[in-house]
Amino acid sequence: MEHPELEGQAPMADSTITLGTMMQKAGYTTGMIGKWGLGGPTSGSIPTRMGFDFYYGYLCQRSAQCYYPQYLYRNEEREFLGNPFMELGTKLPEDLDEYDIVNYEPYKGTVYSPDAMYTEVENFISENKDRPFFLMWTTTIPHSAMQAPDEYIQHYVDKFGDEEPVARADGYFPCRYPRATYAAMISYLDMQIGKMVQHLKDVGVYDDTIIIVTSDNGPAQSKFNSSAWFDNSYPFHSEDGYTKRTLQEGGIRMPFILTWGDRVDPGVCHEIAWFPDMMATFCDMAHIDLPYPTDGISLWPTITGKPRRQARHEYLYWEFPAFKKARGYLAVRMGEFKGLVKNVADGGNKMELYRINEDPMEEHDLSSEYPEIVSRMWEIIRSEHTSHPNPIMNTEITWPE
Repeated sequence: MEHPELEGQAPMADSTITLGTMMQKAGYTTGMIGKWGLGGPTSGSIPTRMGFDFYYGYLCQRSAQCYYPQYLYRNEEREFLGNPFMELGTKLPEDLDEYDIVNYEPYKGTVYSPDAMYTEVENFISENKDRPFFLMWTTTIPHSAMQAPDEYIQHYVDKFGDEEPVARADGYFPCRYPRATYAAMISYLDMQIGKMVQHLKDVGVYDDTIIIVTSDNGPAQSKFNSSAWFDNSYPFHSEDGYTKRTLQEGGIRMPFILTWGDRVDPGVCHEIAWFPDMMATFCDMAHIDLPYPTDGISLWPTITGKPRRQARHEYLYWEFPAFKKARGYLAVRMGEFKGLVKNVADGGNKMELYRINEDPMEEHDLSSEYPEIVSRMWEIIRSEHTSHPNPIMNTEITWPE
């Protein structure tokens, strides 16, 4: 990109305190590798100015849709990889056969960005193995751009058989085998996490390293990645309208896997948690105070095997604005119940009520049976809702009479 000022998304305020900031304060060397998406290169909101001693990856979320980019950022400088430029949203030319694999060769390069970034993961661990370090590896796989090494794709072509290509759809890049490629990217990430674990063992710090694997939302549903076909949100609905960009369980439930050598017993934790809990947890972990009050609670008691000391949320509250196909959602989780309001941007204010543990697919609306719970949830929405300064993110609520 010739004009870096056109690259990147809305920046954070200069005063923003991040996990990186707090871990630096606690004496950790901090690194981030992967996707940023919180400010372009000409803003003050880039990783090296937001609490990270080292950064390698994509600053721009749009650029991260291509796994064979022309460049990645090493700290604040571009590092060119030798890949050709690929225009996001390119379609296979009409005069080419969409079933001929040869016609898809232009949509891959020589350096696969997950490989380039993984090399930096191992380097960061090796360089900091003798001192406390904090690494955020915000991997970009899997996502809706279907690109992966050929041998991984072929493995799933052999398993799944032939499939319809996505050659001329809007959004990403043509792909001959979208399902096989999506599965290949998941396997590739699994392989890389396994390599990282082995590297931590090889350098002698695995037992002292807390590893957390999670996601930013539930799976997407598009022509490029077939969440419904894979049933990605199981045991919740995986169809379009129930996953990413919704507040259905398939959109907000996500994996959260934590290991700490032999210090954490294997098992399933049933605590209800969300991302605001991470700041409180990491501050507790690093023995430092929270910089300001937050909506999060520390999960450290549960991690360290002291669940009787674990604080718990009275409720959780979400808003999702009208964005792309979504028409706005509100949701409240309170104990075993979840309230859900859809089509908020169109004036929707009918709350559906589900007993989630018994009805994870949100199919049996109990709102008429528990009007007092519905009323309490609307009280929570009134107390928690605030207007967002960015009109794109703002949610205008039509309050029930």
